Amino acid sequence: MSMNKHQNKIFSFYSFKGGVGRTQLLGNVAAYLCHNRDARILILDWDIEAPGIHFLFDKKNKDIDKRGILGILEEYTTLAQEQKTNQFSQERYPQLYVSPEDVFPLIPQTDTRKGKIDLLPAGNYSLQYDFFMQAAAFNWTDFYNKLGAGDYLENVKNGLKTLDYDYIFIDSRTGINDYTNIVNIQMSDCDVLVMAPTEQNFAGCKLLADKIRTSKYITAENAYRKNFILPILSRFVEASQDATHWLERFIEDFGYLLPALAKREIKDLRKTFDAQYLVKTKLNHADIMGEKIFFKEKNGEELYSNTLKYNIINIANFLTEIKENGIIDFQETETNGNNQDKKPQTESEAYFNMGNSLYFLGKHEEAKEQYDKAVEIKPDFHEAWYNLGLAQYDLKDYAQAILAYQKAIDIKPDFYEAWYNAACSYCLQQAKTQALAYLQQAITQNPAYKTQAQTDADFEWLWEDADFQAVIQ
Repeated sequence: MSMNKHQNKIFSFYSFKGGVGRTQLLGNVAAYLCHNRDARILILDWDIEAPGIHFLFDKKNKDIDKRGILGILEEYTTLAQEQKTNQFSQERYPQLYVSPEDVFPLIPQTDTRKGKIDLLPAGNYSLQYDFFMQAAAFNWTDFYNKLGAGDYLENVKNGLKTLDYDYIFIDSRTGINDYTNIVNIQMSDCDVLVMAPTEQNFAGCKLLADKIRTSKYITAENAYRKNFILPILSRFVEASQDATHWLERFIEDFGYLLPALAKREIKDLRKTFDAQYLVKTKLNHADIMGEKIFFKEKNGEELYSNTLKYNIINIANFLTEIKENGIIDFQETETNGNNQDKKPQTESEAYFNMGNSLYFLGKHEEAKEQYDKAVEIKPDFHEAWYNLGLAQYDLKDYAQAILAYQKAIDIKPDFYEAWYNAACSYCLQQAKTQALAYLQQAITQNPAYKTQAQTDADFEWLWEDADFQAVIQ
């Protein structure tokens, strides 16, 4: 069921350092809500110097030719300088505000899908180098302080909330920069702070959290927004010898943010934060290799606790509670992959998760042993077969890797990652016919592999081959 647009809220996703999975989390929360809740979502890419969320949705820079955030703000800058005022109504100056013509569809609505995801890009990426020069030249200090853009941005924010969307997500810039106050304090109704377990990440996110909590937008008598901050522990590895230390640190450093979100009084903050929040939101990226969108259709698979996809759904549910109710009931919130009751982690899932953690640590032989146990208990566990193939590949046992990938394909024929990696393994065995056949299947299911195969060293000996060229055309 689609949500009422008048309950629209703006959520910013922030990380102090890059590489922690912030953009991937935003993209997957949006994709899950789109496919499973029929939600209409607008994403603002405010990572001005390094925009890129469109790549997660298989879009290229040349596809994005809208004026974007910078184009809109430059319109305001020009008018404010010419007219010596910051008072521009949307009715009289519509070019200064976001309109449907400014957005680019990432996932369009269809006859069978009511949800959609649109993008308001940072700028016109099709201009390539000129866009980055435009981004570097924009003077945020003058824009905000000399041209009085605070009131204008408040109007932009209010204008966004009248658009036909259920959620607005902002992918914000790392660090503390010229527009941190704009994106994470003024524009946002709720901040999602994503951090890896490192001193730099914790210190930077805590600095921003305290900056948000003490800002005039929260402390003023007629506050613009509430003190809603969701800290997310990402890139976590359960098998690490430092895992307990970082869990304790996370609870100690960020547990104080929970009461502002809670529906009822929290009597035991530490216990509630650990059992009702942290266990449901920590992101174990040993579950995956690389970055991608997991939710490309309505989710129908059984999901188990303590997995990456399961906790992404939990985070989506928390954001939905904030949007719908303005609060979170930590005593009642549970996740489900397809409106199912929560399922306890099975023995095969336990072996799978341990294998993922060991793989992430580079312990491929030990990971292989765990995956072997997982598929022995649950022979139709396609993800475990696939990850077993990855471990065999890294151990250079390409024949066994192919067998594992084939098992995954037999169970899930549209598992294009397995088709592609099987092609890589065949190629490393100099088995051209099989390599190209499997590569063709991968490309049929995901055309992005046409480009990837042209730079993947596994295929290097075939790059000039006419048959290879025919497949990737």
